Amino acid sequence: MRDISFFQRILHLGDSWKVTSLDCDEETKTIRIRVEFVRGSKFLCQSCGQLSSSVYDHREREWWHLNIFEYRCYLVGDIPRIMCSRCGVVRQVKIPWSEPYMRYTQRFMDYVLVLLTKMSIKEVEEVAEINWKTVESILECAVKRGLGRRDLSGITQIGVDEISRRRGHKYFTLVYDLFKERVIWVGKDRTKETLPEFFDFMGKKRTEQIKIVCCDMWDPYLHAIGKYIPKATVVFDKFHVRKLINEAMDRVRRTGAA
Repeated sequence: MRDISFFQRILHLGDSWKVTSLDCDEETKTIRIRVEFVRGSKFLCQSCGQLSSSVYDHREREWWHLNIFEYRCYLVGDIPRIMCSRCGVVRQVKIPWSEPYMRYTQRFMDYVLVLLTKMSIKEVEEVAEINWKTVESILECAVKRGLGRRDLSGITQIGVDEISRRRGHKYFTLVYDLFKERVIWVGKDRTKETLPEFFDFMGKKRTEQIKIVCCDMWDPYLHAIGKYIPKATVVFDKFHVRKLINEAMDRVRRTGAA
């Protein structure tokens, strides 16, 4: 009983959920923690936000959690679906330990994401004991969550740059919020159409709030800036300015030597 109370505290399940049992299999070195919803609890409809305690049915699911010592740990639970009186449809409730339709707890996903900041995908596969498809699904979920929380209001200073993959065979255009130091948009190419796609994405009102743009001297960038925000101040990044100065000095030296 004390074990159940311990896991109830450390899992932070909230008032609507409780740990009911533990199953430890020493042969397979796995621990399964059974979680159930508290009868009579009210759940929010994920579509309209209406509170409802009318459980339509429930289905058992399993989530991979963080390991406990050398034991692989899983949460197992019956997840209710509610009949929303406002929407008139049956919907699965939101659970506090995982994203919808994911087979891993949020803590396990956060663990993998931290590893990805320090290791290659191959190394993460080995350390976390998962395959590349699992890593990819966790990354996609994290990106989707981040995009949902992205705030594009009040952006007045942006930086535009590109990165290459596969030894320069594939380019991406990055747009930064210079004030908050964050990436706000990624274009899949580096063509004359790419930066206009960003301005179209931002919309006319938010684009007109941009007062400063830092970029290199590539003509398509300057053309797009002049078209969408002609009153913005353009600042050339020092890397490209230094490169042009060095090239000019080399030409002068070659001319003098001749």
